[in-house]
Amino acid sequence: MSQDQLPIHDLWVRDLPTVSSEQSARTSVLAFGEHLLGSIGQVEVVRLQPQAQVPPRVHGDEDEAWALVQGTCAFSWRDGRTGSPTTGQAFELASDRPQLVLAPFGVEFGIKAGASGATLLRLAPHSVDETQQGSNSSPAGT
Repeated sequence: MSQDQLPIHDLWVRDLPTVSSEQSARTSVLAFGEHLLGSIGQVEVVRLQPQAQVPPRVHGDEDEAWALVQGTCAFSWRDGRTGSPTTGQAFELASDRPQLVLAPFGVEFGIKAGASGATLLRLAPHSVDETQQGSNSSPAGT
């Protein structure tokens, strides 16, 4: 599916290139000149047990990027933003390979691990775990 076919106008998904040798594998998540977030204040490794989830929540006023590193998962989005050209659109993406996705600000976003579990990276512009402040914009239990 190409970027212009995604049902939410500011959503993006891209496969992550992996270079392998006999002794290692290297997967590039973001290169200096290509990341969309401007600045990253927090990078977390999130390991989900089989069928566990990061419950759907609305991201406040900042985008987040998530990268599936290992395992399988389903990403889900729902655009409930007033005035957005894609208000009301929902999208689910089953991922079984390294991929980088955007959780745009104001869009409900969630993740459910597959049968083998999932290891993900969460890249966010804020460095404070907002769950400690009563907000629901960071994944609980990660």
